[in-house]
Amino acid sequence: MKNFSLHLQTRIEFGQGTIARTGEEAAKLGKRVLLLYGKGSIHRNGVYDAIVKSFQENQIEWVEHGGVSPNPRLFHTWEGAKLAQEFNADLIVAAGGGSVADEAKGIAAGFYTGGADELWDFFTRKASVKQALPIISVMTMPATSSEMNEASVITHDETKEKFSVRTSLLAPKVAVLDPNVTVDIPMKQTAFACTDIISHLSEGFFTHTDPFAPVQEGFSLTMITAVRQAMDRLMKNPKDLDARSAVMWAASLGWNGLGAAGWEGARIPCHTLEHPVSGLYDVAHGAGLSIVTPAYLKLRKAQITDRLRTFGKQIFGMEGSFSSDDVIGVLESWYQTIGTPIRLGEAVDSYDISLLTEEAVKLNGIWNASGLSDEEIEQTYRLME
Repeated sequence: MKNFSLHLQTRIEFGQGTIARTGEEAAKLGKRVLLLYGKGSIHRNGVYDAIVKSFQENQIEWVEHGGVSPNPRLFHTWEGAKLAQEFNADLIVAAGGGSVADEAKGIAAGFYTGGADELWDFFTRKASVKQALPIISVMTMPATSSEMNEASVITHDETKEKFSVRTSLLAPKVAVLDPNVTVDIPMKQTAFACTDIISHLSEGFFTHTDPFAPVQEGFSLTMITAVRQAMDRLMKNPKDLDARSAVMWAASLGWNGLGAAGWEGARIPCHTLEHPVSGLYDVAHGAGLSIVTPAYLKLRKAQITDRLRTFGKQIFGMEGSFSSDDVIGVLESWYQTIGTPIRLGEAVDSYDISLLTEEAVKLNGIWNASGLSDEEIEQTYRLME
């Protein structure tokens, strides 16, 4: 196990009714709030009304910036940062899913910049974030762990590059997790969330180089099993609050750094390959991952035979004699059962393998996170056809 430094900076407020305390939590950080949200679901599910009431009860002044897209965009992020500057905001309350939390982090950093280009320099690693507004994340679409980690992912409107920035300054101060608000999330979006969580947990399992890692492997496999079981229950009863709660908590734990701490050699090849898919073609991130993951496993199956066998046994209860291809096939079948795509052609009308490869190579150069050669990147995209 390698050395590591881990500081989980986000306080979690989990449970039914916790959204009503948002204003109270905000008042501990300031009195002027930029309220950030997506396309309007918080108006339909009661979250907006609960937050506004809590603001009023705690003498909070606020200005709103709605319209965050599923793959948040640079220019909308900068518009939010500029609005926060003009309002002289003390903090950001981000109400929504991972995309809203990601944009909130971009706004938090952008608050101290002079324009979109200067903000984008953080994502291309040309500049480092030195200060940021505090954030409270009110999570309504669990999936990405963005409410509990240090990373922000933004897509450039013009170039379609989907890059990230990571710093402890961007970790939300508080995450409000109320599973009640997730019971009416459509099953397709729930399925995409689960494929995202599973990718967060499985990529390290399939790529690490530790000869003995029972803590990390146990965490990963047990959490994946929990997500699969919860999703299977939700397929039978979408309003199963226990299953919704399990998905919500697993989403926060999946990529907050806890399970992967000390894991030697762990990489994120599937995320490196997926970002160009969603960046170029505006595919839901979880949908892109259910396409990318089986293709990556096919590429590496000869090197990870034992791990694929362990994965098949623990996650899907496979017994007796079975091959790596059998495990990948069972995973693909489960993805199809829950309604997520497994081929590029199922998600987009047309695509360009050369362009996808070019963008992934570029991202790989910034992240150095995939462990794939340029040729292997193209080969993996071919396996998605």
